[in-house]
Amino acid sequence: MARILPFRRRREEAKAPRAGWDARVDELFPSDARPADEPLPGREPDPEIERKRRARRLAVLFVLVFVFVLGCAATAFGSQGWLELRRARAELATLTAEVEARQARVEELRREVQRLRTDPTTIARVAREDLGFAEPGEITILLPPSDRRGPNGKVWLPPPAPKRSERGSEAPRD
Repeated sequence: MARILPFRRRREEAKAPRAGWDARVDELFPSDARPADEPLPGREPDPEIERKRRARRLAVLFVLVFVFVLGCAATAFGSQGWLELRRARAELATLTAEVEARQARVEELRREVQRLRTDPTTIARVAREDLGFAEPGEITILLPPSDRRGPNGKVWLPPPAPKRSERGSEAPRD
């Protein structure tokens, strides 16, 4: 069962509220009301209150701008930021191009292996060019590689090998 408690107001609080306040002071039920920052109509604003209000607004604005700039900097330069994303995308593009080039090279080598297994002309070409074989009756002429050419374009040949005597030892040089 509920019990009702009677509360009485004090006589001085029952009077009109003090000037500048928008609520009465009640000890039993305190109010969150505070003095109004806005001046009453027809009165001049208090310069001290206006100065504090401007300082508060400026401080809040400064904090918001600081947080925004800090967030932008973290987004751009952080470990997972925009610059790192650009670097990762460039690396991905480079690696993708490298993979595609290697896949093309692998496919080219597979075709070459298939030709070497099945095509008789390819087998003959490899035997002649890479292994130095010749069919009976053919004359093979070996030309020096292009890297043995001198600065004037003439072919540079190594000096001839020393002649051997009949006994197998080298002939004395001049």
